[in-house]
Amino acid sequence: MKSFKSNLVLMTIIVIVVAIQSCDQSSKKEEKNKALIVKANNELFNKGNLEFANGVITDDYRGQGPAFIKEYVSGKRTAFPDLQVNVDQVIAEGDMVAWLRTNTGTQTGDYMGYKPTGKKNTWKRMVITRFNADGKVAEEWGVSNVHEILQAASGIDGVFEYLPPFKGQGVIRNGHFVYLFGPSDGSGPMISQAGTHRFSGDTVKNVITYCTDRKLIGTSYWWRVRSWSGDTVTYEIMNDKGQITGVDRAVKLSN
Repeated sequence: MKSFKSNLVLMTIIVIVVAIQSCDQSSKKEEKNKALIVKANNELFNKGNLEFANGVITDDYRGQGPAFIKEYVSGKRTAFPDLQVNVDQVIAEGDMVAWLRTNTGTQTGDYMGYKPTGKKNTWKRMVITRFNADGKVAEEWGVSNVHEILQAASGIDGVFEYLPPFKGQGVIRNGHFVYLFGPSDGSGPMISQAGTHRFSGDTVKNVITYCTDRKLIGTSYWWRVRSWSGDTVTYEIMNDKGQITGVDRAVKLSN
């Protein structure tokens, strides 16, 4: 009986020791994964060391392996040459790591359909990463507010004055627009329009709900920013087939 009790105590001690060792090993693994997330972001985005992906990304990541990450990072650094990122928070549980990154950069190239504005933008991205048994990144899921930030940076909300060959002013705000415009040489009448707009990527769809030319009421057209030069915006007008039908300019007078 005494021997049984002694063995039971010994087994209990062994179980506790194994559990502690297991927790310690798990904790070390989680800390290693967290450290790798921070280092990978610094190497890839801040330093532009694309080859770093070869040692930390699995071959089947997103069906392309390290090549997927290299293309993603390269595209972002091309659009934002001064890009800097910072991993703000990292939480690990088992083989999963959740982390939050702040991105800051000046957009000088096309990105996700948005034309360059020359403005510095800051946006957030939250990611959940799964590591495989070898400690490599196997899967990731993420969300970002970059679309909202780049839309805001495009600066279409405000008061604008048309430049030749047009004259007049337009107000765009909170999904609505009011335009008053006509030929700058006075060869035609001034036209007034009002309606609503919505974004699709970098393209804006205007739906006319009021117009002095009544046959245009209920119709729609598309436009998008081609470029900014200071407060002067150059924009393209398109039909419903995506064909460019005109290129015009306006000066932003106020927000």
